[in-house]
Amino acid sequence: MKQIGQGRTADIYEVDESSILKLYKKGIFHEAIDVEFSVSQFVYSIGINTPKPINLLWQDERRGIVFQRISGVSLLDAITRRPLRAKKYAQILATLHSQLHTCEARDLKRKQKEVLADNIKSAPFYRKKKRTRSSSIWMNYRMIISFVMVIFIQTTLCLASKIG
Repeated sequence: MKQIGQGRTADIYEVDESSILKLYKKGIFHEAIDVEFSVSQFVYSIGINTPKPINLLWQDERRGIVFQRISGVSLLDAITRRPLRAKKYAQILATLHSQLHTCEARDLKRKQKEVLADNIKSAPFYRKKKRTRSSSIWMNYRMIISFVMVIFIQTTLCLASKIG
């Protein structure tokens, strides 16, 4: 398989012309990968324009998810090629993000507030005893930025199909 991308938690490989493999690096909790797969299935099933999750697998002692391959240019490439259109791409991203918030997700069996609270508590910078108002604001800011980046990355594939 040909590697076509990489990130902090996973490497991306071309499986064939219609699918890719997101192969997680060793050390990533299997439960987190399973949750990503089930959330991806749910999001796809309610009609949000995302790549279809196909299956979970093991390869070379690593857990992975096979997704539908979306052809196109990444948002980063589009902005790099045409920086004067950054506002247009931001509007597309904002529209897609807004559409996400119109979707009902009660069946997801996962409470976002609980997930965020757990992430904050398990973060290396969290110090319960020395927590001040400013550090609470900073932690909330970092969590919001992290969440926005996840949404940004997930919608990049959708944008790729629209601008490619």
